[in-house]
Parts: sequence; structure tokens; C-alpha cells
Amino acid sequence: MLSLQETTFLYIPNNAVGAIIGTKGTHIRNIIRFSGASVKIAPLEQEKPQDQQTERKVTIVGSPESQWKVMLQVVTVLFPHSEVYLGRAL
Repeated sequence: MLSLQETTFLYIPNNAVGAIIGTKGTHIRNIIRFSGASVKIAPLEQEKPQDQQTERKVTIVGSPESQWKVMLQVVTVLFPHSEVYLGRAL
């Protein structure tokens, strides 16, 4: 079975990057292992003042299913107390 590799981009707030990466990169490694996708978080741009950069680009490469797994994990980190699960409001 051929698995299509696609690229998707997410933009996350700068203040959430640490939570996505986790201590010593443990959380991002678990996301990659769970999903099977490649996940890269862009560094801050050197030529722009840091206070003008409010978000970071996340590049996700993998099958559509693996991309959804990454996005679900990221949303879970960004909104841990949300009452929205898999697109349904409770």
C-alpha cells in the first residue's frame, strides 16, 4: 500500500513552543513517534526583532493520517481544558 507524503503547515504561538517541544524534547519526540510524521518547528527569524514575532511555523510531513495525529496532539497541548474533541463540541 502506497502512503502519500504531504506537507502541512501550522502556526503556533511563541509562548506554546516550549510546551510542544517538552523537557529535553521529550514531547515532540513522542508526537513524532506516535504519528509517524516528520515535525519541524522553525526557529525565530534572526533579522526580525523578537518582540515582533508572535508565532512559529510548524512543518508536518507525512501521510494525511499522520498529519492529523500531529495536529490532534498539538491542539491537546494548546487547549488542554477544551471541551472540543475531534471536531465535536460537548
